[in-house]
Amino acid sequence: MSFQKVWGLARFWAYLSLKIFGIKINLIKKNSTKIKPDGQYIFISNHRSFLDHFLMQVSFKNPTHYVAKKEFANYKLLDMGGKAYEFIPADKNKLSAENKEKMKAYILRKESLAIFIEGTRNSKKNLLPFNRGAFRLSAKYNIPIVPLFIYGTHDKMSKHDHLLNIKTGTATLIVDEPIQFEAANLEHQISEFEIEYRKKHSENMIKYENI
Repeated sequence: MSFQKVWGLARFWAYLSLKIFGIKINLIKKNSTKIKPDGQYIFISNHRSFLDHFLMQVSFKNPTHYVAKKEFANYKLLDMGGKAYEFIPADKNKLSAENKEKMKAYILRKESLAIFIEGTRNSKKNLLPFNRGAFRLSAKYNIPIVPLFIYGTHDKMSKHDHLLNIKTGTATLIVDEPIQFEAANLEHQISEFEIEYRKKHSENMIKYENI
């Protein structure tokens, strides 16, 4: 079975899971942002809850591999979907040589990646320090980054909650315009992006975190 078909099944699994959990998605696309279903992107986002994976899967048709903590596999419901879309396990925000080669293979197959730039779930209002990996990949392989912002999942399922304790309600996923990073002056580009992302995040928190 092709990864395109596997991804379709994984998206359906995510959609069904959110339905069972009683969670609706408030999807907002900034400035008429258009994500081509057959395009290759690196989706980056803040990280509030394990539910974030489901929101992102349902919202994009692009076959995508997620970089996730190896502990992801401990959650059986999530692991079933994770194995389907060949998630890339990270140990303390680092990839093994084997998983780096897997990621490279996925990129060369023109498949997308999803990376939580904080590296872990964050229950605080302020964002954690950013990991630089996604930006370096964008510059190296000429893949545009799609900034995402997720709100309203932490109060549905925090990092201390069990799957049986998920609360119903609405979660928001905001899609910003794709950005292409260049190898020249990369660190400056990252710094400028981080400043702008943190500003938007603070503004969005006021509007959408308690929707």
